[in-house]
Parts: sequence; structure tokens; C-alpha cells
Amino acid sequence: MKRNNIGSLLLICSLVLVIMAIPAASTGCTAANKPGAISARLAATMVPPVDLDLYIYFDQQVPTIVPKVLTGAPADLPVQSVAIWGIVNNETQYTISGALIFKEAADASMVFGLVSKLPGFYTKLNNRSIYFLQGSGGPAESLKNAIDNNNFKAYNDKTALTEVNHLPLTSTARPNLIGIIKPNKAALDMAKKYLDKNTANTIESIVSSAKPKTLVLGVYSPKPLEVADMAQRIRNNTVWDLDLGAVICMDSEYPGFMFNSIANNILKSQNLPEVQVGKLNAYKESLDLGNGKTIPIYLNLSGNHVYAAASGQDSYAQTLLTSINR
Repeated sequence: MKRNNIGSLLLICSLVLVIMAIPAASTGCTAANKPGAISARLAATMVPPVDLDLYIYFDQQVPTIVPKVLTGAPADLPVQSVAIWGIVNNETQYTISGALIFKEAADASMVFGLVSKLPGFYTKLNNRSIYFLQGSGGPAESLKNAIDNNNFKAYNDKTALTEVNHLPLTSTARPNLIGIIKPNKAALDMAKKYLDKNTANTIESIVSSAKPKTLVLGVYSPKPLEVADMAQRIRNNTVWDLDLGAVICMDSEYPGFMFNSIANNILKSQNLPEVQVGKLNAYKESLDLGNGKTIPIYLNLSGNHVYAAASGQDSYAQTLLTSINR
């Protein structure tokens, strides 16, 4: 394994935290905070009966109100949950599909009238759900057939369900957005088309050398967030002024003694400061957002896993890091 590749892998994990941190609100944990609670929650969701390269699930446990001024609808819309399913065929073909589930069937019907004619998208209304699909090829047809025939199954990817249980789950930290990514060559080939040559080569080397198996993302906030407020903050680039946080857990195919030892040496060689977060040994990185703003990112190694936590608030990033289930 190339040492530079491991170091780059850890830093890219840190950047993914920021790139993918989609705002999600926490309403407090009403379910038991016990091992397996997150995987049980995800295992209860329904997905098409196909192998997914990407699965993102967002559910606040209470409806999220989308203001009418943002949608053009005649009234505010309560959305119960959102699911996104992704499959990468090859470097030129991909399929993105999913379901938008409303609290009331009438709301779904109203929104369907607004989106049913979007160019390039296939959409279907089924009671409280609006299904959407964009893509081509065999996987797209498989997803479309599942939607048309209402053919879904409970999510049962055992590897992914095991990994999501590493995400923090406490009385004040509950992941209301969960993302699962399965790195593969087809996804890498497609990504290379949109990246500069050096970045593409670096990522390709990382995937081939570090052999990540599954990457799990959790997005957190200790306080409920309003969609209208978030939309304004995104426009003003002030999202990270809130206590948003994100956690990434990634496992490698390499045995822990090998991955952990080399990764520690690389992080030290890159002069990342070593810090103590609670009882954990960690490394700290700061991502410069410009205008004097930075986001602290903490990295911790355990066996063949990389754990990372980021937040606009340093104390919250530390709280998330110490709350990860190792």
C-alpha cells in the first residue's frame, strides 16, 4: 500500500464531510439509544430490489415543512421523508431515482402536478409518494419496473447495516440523514470525466490502494432547522454558523494492524496536529471556507476504520467524534 495514498484518503474523507453535508434537523431521540437502533431504522425502509451504489435517506421523524414561497405551491408542504437511490452503469451512464413521501396524499398529488412534466425525468404518483427517475440502460429499466409495479423490499444490505451502527446515536445526536456509498470502478470512471487529471489520478490511486469497502455518512444538528432559514443561509454562505455536524465512517479491506499503523505514520508526516478529544487520540485538520471562516475536522483511526467528524462549531465536532460507536 502506498503511504501517500493513505494520507490522501484520510484528507479526502474530511472533504467529503463538507461537500455532502446536506442540512438535516434533529428533534431529539425518542427511540431507544441502543446498539442496532440505527440499522433497525434503516432496515425498515423500502427500496427497489436491485444492488445500489448509493442510498441516501432523510427523515426527521416529524414532517419537514417546505414553505410555499420556495416551491410555488399554494400552501406550505409537510414532507415526511426523502429517499435517493443511485446506480452507476459505466463511465457514461448512471441512474438516480428516489421517493418523496408526503404526510398527506393530497399534498403529493398537488406537487406531482408541478413536477410530472420535468424534462429528462420519469415520475410516478402513488398515494403519498412521488417517485422520480433519471437515467438510462438496464439499471434504469429495473428501477422503473420496480416503481411501476410497486415492487419494493426492506433494505437488507448487511454490510451497510453493520457500518451505520458506528454512527453516533444519543439523546441529543440522532442522524436524520444517512448516506451509504459503495465505491466501485464504474463510479470512479464516471467521476474522472468531471475532475482534473491530477485529482482523478489521485482518487483512482487511493481506491485501488486503500480499498475502501463502504462509506457511511451521517448528518446531525442539535436543534430543529427550518427549510426557509436554511435556504437563506445557503445563499448567504452562513450555513456553518449553525451547529451542523457530519460524521463519516469508512472501513478498508486491509487488516486493521496494517491500515492503522501506516495511516498514523502518514498523518504524522503531513504535520497534522495530534490532539486529545476526550479519551481519543485524533488528528485535527481545518478547511478554509474563505472570508476568515474555517471548519474543524477531526480524524480518528481504529483498526481498519477511519472515523471523521466536522462541524462549524469545534465543540460539536468533538462531541460527535467521541460519540461514534467503535
